[in-house]
Amino acid sequence: MDTFDSRVARAIGVKPWERIVQDLGIFEVEIWHSRPIRVGRPSWLDLNVRKRTLLGAVYLAIQAALVLSSSLRPDRVFSFQMFNESSTITIHLSRRLIGPDGRERTVPTDGSWEVRSLLSVPAWFRWTDRVHDPILASIGRPVHAAYGVDAQLFRLQKALDDAASHMPRDTETRAIAADVEVRRNGHAPFVQHLEALRSP
Repeated sequence: MDTFDSRVARAIGVKPWERIVQDLGIFEVEIWHSRPIRVGRPSWLDLNVRKRTLLGAVYLAIQAALVLSSSLRPDRVFSFQMFNESSTITIHLSRRLIGPDGRERTVPTDGSWEVRSLLSVPAWFRWTDRVHDPILASIGRPVHAAYGVDAQLFRLQKALDDAASHMPRDTETRAIAADVEVRRNGHAPFVQHLEALRSP
């Protein structure tokens, strides 16, 4: 019968999963390595060394492509900028309306206005109901242009498009516009006009 002597195991440095078989006074060491038993089909994540190397190379190539192409994106995602821009933007919202006389006019707004549907049911539209970003939700006061002016103008245009497509009750507004006063890194200010037509 096989026996196991823990003192002998400690003397020769045998690990817990090793087994000592005593046969006629001669100790024979048999090493039993524990391996997990696979249940079910093999996983596609169980890759060999070659496939793991290939996967790592593809991952690094994708990351490098994202970093090198970051200047082509207005929001500079995946880019590295050591110093942030000292730029500010001031957003002034307005609506383009068709007056009773059929003429088009522009009406400034603070971000909320009363609208009337075709059934003459009054309702309110609020800019902050659709736009929750603290920078873009600030109307009429200068705010820091985080991630750069280009990034904020890009996001503001997307916000205008979203707001213009979610005004089904507002039959008066033809377009919602934003005149953005930009001060880029302490230079002279300029105004950038953005606009989005209301979806019918």
